[in-house]
Amino acid sequence: YNLIMNTKLYLISDGDAYESSAVSFVEAAGGESAVIALLLHSPEVERLLGFYGPPLEEAGAKQILPIGPDAFGNLDKEAFMAALDAATGVMVGGGDTEIYWRLYTLDLVGADLRSRFRAGMVYGGLSAGADIATQICAVAPEDTEDGAGMIKQGLNLLPGCLTISHFEPEKNLPFTVEAMQISGVSRAWGLGEATTAVFEDGRLTETIGPP
Repeated sequence: YNLIMNTKLYLISDGDAYESSAVSFVEAAGGESAVIALLLHSPEVERLLGFYGPPLEEAGAKQILPIGPDAFGNLDKEAFMAALDAATGVMVGGGDTEIYWRLYTLDLVGADLRSRFRAGMVYGGLSAGADIATQICAVAPEDTEDGAGMIKQGLNLLPGCLTISHFEPEKNLPFTVEAMQISGVSRAWGLGEATTAVFEDGRLTETIGPP
């Protein structure tokens, strides 16, 4: 598949991985001059900032722009576009993958994320944010609200693959193989506990966390 040049992508499994990869992520986004757009799934952005903010701030980020939906689940697209235009890095949080998928992969929002990424904005995705980043977004039936599972087009920042965060082979392997067969992708990235996978120009270049 076509590699996307001058791109850097962090697929982050969980909270422990988020803390251990924050320094590398902020550095890649510009260090002290980094502007981080923080994309969330809930209107309670101030409360969530209490979790997401400190690791980024301790890593040197001076500007964090939190974005979330309103109480009705709708995204202020103008505020989103403005934050993304200013951002050198975007961090997409964890939580309900189906909500993140609806808010951030579709229409102009997804197109804007893709174009900014391809122009050099660093992307970090924690759990749900990692799952929506690849070509296919796959969520196991037990992790979806209706129990039906989800296999849909993701942001396609990393073509030809899908991501399963919180990966445990015994639990997740059968669904992972099924999702690959249904979607036709040839590769899956299973992110184990406390693990971050770092991709540059579409290639895995580093893992942060346990071997």
